[in-house]
Amino acid sequence: MAGLALPWPAIAASNLLPAPVARALERSVAVGDADSIGLLVGGNPMIGAEIVVIAVTRRPDLAARIAAAAAGQAPQIAPQLAGAAAVADPAAAPQIAVAVSTMVPAARGAVADAVVGVLPPNDRMAAGGRVHAAVDAIEFPSLENPQ
Repeated sequence: MAGLALPWPAIAASNLLPAPVARALERSVAVGDADSIGLLVGGNPMIGAEIVVIAVTRRPDLAARIAAAAAGQAPQIAPQLAGAAAVADPAAAPQIAVAVSTMVPAARGAVADAVVGVLPPNDRMAAGGRVHAAVDAIEFPSLENPQ
């Protein structure tokens, strides 16, 4: 994903989703229901990134929650979903990476790399350090620390 010209902002503006998905997404975005947006992604993983970027573009205040809910429903594409959310709201990149990494711990390295990779080139160094530090600071339960 790094270094690619991503079409997601254009997709968010044009809304090329199938009509039933677009209607369901409109209802979910209108009420701010991140969980139902996640369910839409889970039911349509081939267009999951597009769903996330449209939702986050319309509700940037819910960027991390939307990305985490979507990743929980489609963990196989968690890095792409995190990257899509970060494209739509670069300011929330660390929060998006932490939320998605908490939901899908096995993908946390790929999630951090995907989020950093879609940031604007002049922001990658500064924001990249914050994203990786935030993801590395997540403490997961273990045998030594069951929480």
